[in-house]
Amino acid sequence: MVSISFLKKKVEELRKEAEEIQKAGIEVLEEAVLDVRYLYKPDYSSPEGNRQREAVQRYQRWYTTSFRLVEEYVPEWLDTFIRYYMVPSASKGGANAVMDYLLLNTLSHYTTIEDIIADFVDDLDRQISILLCIPDVVEIKELNLRKLISADVARTEIEQAEILFAGGLSST
Repeated sequence: MVSISFLKKKVEELRKEAEEIQKAGIEVLEEAVLDVRYLYKPDYSSPEGNRQREAVQRYQRWYTTSFRLVEEYVPEWLDTFIRYYMVPSASKGGANAVMDYLLLNTLSHYTTIEDIIADFVDDLDRQISILLCIPDVVEIKELNLRKLISADVARTEIEQAEILFAGGLSST
């Protein structure tokens, strides 16, 4: 099992990275062209296109690492975590999630860039919140495990004492 201090450090690193991704994503969305609820990608060779690709790559790396931690330590939140990653194309209907916004080239049910940015920030914040609960959950699980081990050790010691007592042996 991973030490809690290591886990806290890793989650904090991922939180800081998510904040940087959020800033980069806001910049990408502020530069995007919104035409009748459709976001257009910038030219791939433009500075905006480079920023957009970098934001996508950073988020994908962050998501993959965070996904593994969520899957391992708080699997009850995995479906929610995934839901804020990307909306399946068959069920979009103008709905988007973090990766959808970073990739651009998508339809949105919002009519302003400000509303799109607010939704992007909200979606990423929800993923960050799930990630941040991991160290606390692990501490609780560890505490429960210690209680079980203590109870098992106590039960074993009582059983050994009863056997010794029944056999006429005494420690005094």
